[in-house]
Amino acid sequence: MNAPALVKITDFLNLRPGWCYGEGRGFARETADQARQIVTALLAYGFDTLDAFPGLNGEIRVTAYVQAHYLEFTLDRAAGIAFGYEVADQERDYQEGLGLDECVEIIKNLSH
Repeated sequence: MNAPALVKITDFLNLRPGWCYGEGRGFARETADQARQIVTALLAYGFDTLDAFPGLNGEIRVTAYVQAHYLEFTLDRAAGIAFGYEVADQERDYQEGLGLDECVEIIKNLSH
């Protein structure tokens, strides 16, 4: 499975402190591994329009789009995973402090 989001996440590990105009921390392998697992779960449940973004504090955001539906997972080594879900730009769900298993369950439930 070679999705562009997976490649981007792997590339984030090459970013060094100061990567964004003198700001930006490095990324923990554990965070990148979890982000790749989120991407893999999204792909397995039929979400195929994905992206990934690096955060200045070492967090990684994984996004998925299906028509008017938008899913966002922000992985932070210290805070766990935050999940946001919007339909037509209206927030439907937001949760913080999630574990990987909970996120996979959310993905599974939203794929139906």
